[in-house]
Amino acid sequence: MGKGPRFVVLELERALTFLLTIAVAGAAISGVVDWVERRLFGVRPGVTLEGVPVGGLLAHEVRELIEGIAAAENIPAQDAYINKLTGEVMPEREGLEIDVDEGLYQVITAPRGKEIHLRRYVVQPTLTSAELQRITVVLGRYETGLIGSWQRTENIKLAVAELNNTLVRPGEEFSFNKVVGERTVERGYRPAPIFVGEAVVPGVGGGICQVSSTLYNAVLRSPKLVVTERVPHSRRVVYVPPGKDATVAWPHTDFKFRNDRSTPIVIRGAVAKGRVIIQIDGAPEE
Repeated sequence: MGKGPRFVVLELERALTFLLTIAVAGAAISGVVDWVERRLFGVRPGVTLEGVPVGGLLAHEVRELIEGIAAAENIPAQDAYINKLTGEVMPEREGLEIDVDEGLYQVITAPRGKEIHLRRYVVQPTLTSAELQRITVVLGRYETGLIGSWQRTENIKLAVAELNNTLVRPGEEFSFNKVVGERTVERGYRPAPIFVGEAVVPGVGGGICQVSSTLYNAVLRSPKLVVTERVPHSRRVVYVPPGKDATVAWPHTDFKFRNDRSTPIVIRGAVAKGRVIIQIDGAPEE
């Protein structure tokens, strides 16, 4: 004779009760384990951090708390810099930083009832206005004569403006494409003749290779500036001597050099009286 529906229901109720008992017991055991872990390895009772009770917290919980405080309070140091528009030296600013690992150690080793206050450390900038104000020596200078259409001249003026007052730190590699940026109509660049192989065709930003070539020659005249990337044109240009040109094309063809001096340099640029002028200034080295 088969088992009736009531028997099946009773069996299901017993099974559910058993599972519920296991779940409750598991939760209780888990709670006990957590309590034991906090008693053995957690912060001692009565300890506070910046006025907040942290007794019983585990190390990873304390770290998260300190990281949150640091994220809210840390102020990065700001190096002195040169205003791109005016060339003025702008002052540095000290920063403020909380050492998370140090704070964690303070808390987890604190005795009962200890009140912990995190230490705030002053962070010094890596470049000061005093260092920038020492940039008074002309290291290298080169000029080329303007040629071609007014559109070409406008492109040259835009590129020179981007170069002007560019700071290159010791050991830093300068990239023409990175500093000048992409040459687009939206940024004001106009169509003017460019070289494509042996052909001369219209291209947005035509003429700025005169800027990169003028810069190249200024770099060659500057002690301890090392050219790291330079590509010649596919045909002769008239604004610099043979072999002294440096073509650029966004984003694949670049002109780069590295500052091997112990002090920063500044690139100055201007277009005046029909000339493209690039000058590289530096500080006298000891």
